[in-house]
Amino acid sequence: MAHIARVLVVMQDPRAAQQVMDGLRAQNMFLFSARTGAEGLRLSRQLLTDVIIIDDRLPDGDGCDFVDMMRNDPDTQHIPVLMIGTQASSALRRRSLSVGVDELLSGGINLGFLAARMAKLVRLGIMQAELRRRTATARSFRVELDKRRPTANDGPPTLLLAAQMGEDLDDVAELLQSRYRLLRTAGAAEAAQLLHEQSVDTLILSFDGGNSEDWLGLALHVRDTPALYDVPVLAVGHATVAPDAATLLKTGIDDLIQRPYPPDELHGRVLSALRRRRIRRRLTDLFTSLEAPSTIDAETGAYRPEFLRVHLSRLVFEAAKWEKPLSIATVSYRNLSLLIERRGPAAARSVMSRATETLKRLVRVEDMVARADDATLVVVLPDTPGDRSMKALHKIAGSLATTDYGLGGLPTTPIWMQMGHATLEPSDTADSLLLRARQVLL
Repeated sequence: MAHIARVLVVMQDPRAAQQVMDGLRAQNMFLFSARTGAEGLRLSRQLLTDVIIIDDRLPDGDGCDFVDMMRNDPDTQHIPVLMIGTQASSALRRRSLSVGVDELLSGGINLGFLAARMAKLVRLGIMQAELRRRTATARSFRVELDKRRPTANDGPPTLLLAAQMGEDLDDVAELLQSRYRLLRTAGAAEAAQLLHEQSVDTLILSFDGGNSEDWLGLALHVRDTPALYDVPVLAVGHATVAPDAATLLKTGIDDLIQRPYPPDELHGRVLSALRRRRIRRRLTDLFTSLEAPSTIDAETGAYRPEFLRVHLSRLVFEAAKWEKPLSIATVSYRNLSLLIERRGPAAARSVMSRATETLKRLVRVEDMVARADDATLVVVLPDTPGDRSMKALHKIAGSLATTDYGLGGLPTTPIWMQMGHATLEPSDTADSLLLRARQVLL
């Protein structure tokens, strides 16, 4: 069975730890455990897991102290952390945010909300892990990660408040307006349009005004759109009105803020969401810094075939070691030679470059688009199970079928595109995985 992430659980109560681990095991997590902060620190440095879950209180100290030490260690400072607080406390929320806790689950263990919040941290951890792997591959091509690369800062974060009835989020707006730039809308369609037109850092939905299906649909749209994928989505509502945690999880909503809420709770949840958004933006910039003439194909903008071979071998090795999923797709243009004969080499270059642009727009930054040969592109989806990758690939196929390849004018030459797909099997090498992807057609 493939595991979607490696998680270290640091908890002093064996029964509580078992409850958490049972819930995570049901989500196909590969688990490690520790009962003390010292053991947790040792394992975090040794294992470099995707996510760490920690108690706020440990036998040998405070959970926040553990996180503070992690954040000051170059080897572990990037690992996302979820803290479980035994009691809801404004002081704990402030302290946890100050030391770099990514998510605080207070008031005991709720497996539904644990799963929902873990989903976001797992994706963040996977992004960090892929950056680490790709950086290692890039070094063999004499390209170093540029950590000095600046990340754009366009002023205060922008929050989009969406409520069926405008006044439903007046209380939220009043508390947040002094710190953030606020946009407001009363409909899901208008909210979706604003998300595409504006640079929104967090989406806040009200479930108190009815039409929850519209908001759930909007949340699904955010999660299914790569350009919006990392926008945090928070839901606000009374417990009797808002959907249950399982429904929220399925649509990708990050968190439910139940009314009535203390102001500190609202600020803390928003700050946590913005921190994840900021980290993903920073990681996106770092991924871009690995794109150089020795790693990127000049004609298409995709990673070079040589880079693909080295990096895919690295991914296959690590996925096999930790029983993690890996999926790839091939996009082959079968008649490029005919196109060159009829329209010249520039036409073939246009097809491949336009296809690359489309693919890069449709996948997440942690996914990789590479050129395998003159007529084939490869999409690499690390840590992605087969069912999820198939959903993404069908969307890609639909988009490529309607892509403008820049071949206007007569005579018209048809573009013959063929897509294949494969997920990693235990006996696979990078070469065999690529070969199967060329043979198993969508």
